[in-house]
Amino acid sequence: MRLADLSTGVLFLVFSVVAYFYLIPTQIVLSIPEDHLGPSALRPDFLPRQTVLLFGFLAVFLISSAIREKEPENAPWTERRRLYQVVVVFAVVFLYTYALELLGFAIVSPVFLAILMWFMGLREWRLIVPVALLLPVFLTYFFWYSFYVILPEGSLF
Repeated sequence: MRLADLSTGVLFLVFSVVAYFYLIPTQIVLSIPEDHLGPSALRPDFLPRQTVLLFGFLAVFLISSAIREKEPENAPWTERRRLYQVVVVFAVVFLYTYALELLGFAIVSPVFLAILMWFMGLREWRLIVPVALLLPVFLTYFFWYSFYVILPEGSLF
């Protein structure tokens, strides 16, 4: 049993349950009365609920794979390495969310992607640089033209 994957899966599952039953109902407000919605109208909480359900399913999958798979006995350092990776990624994501407020999506996201790809073991700069630069541009245009959502622009600029 892999302890780092098991604890991460349990943490993600708890987050999914809290988000589905507490965060989404309390934070997403329906601006149109319920009786004015047509039969095919999507409620504002539809996409967040589907995303959290998928995240919870993946957490259950991670827990089950962690229970089924056995850790190699000759490599005790891999358990600490995985736990270290989870903690570092959590810290980087935490910093990313606060940097979005200050610097905006266009500046922070390429740096964030490049750091995460390098940290996870990808050392091919010919792959890191184009992905880190082009993915935020694609996401910006996708969200703007598909959903008319402006991603964070930052307060410093």
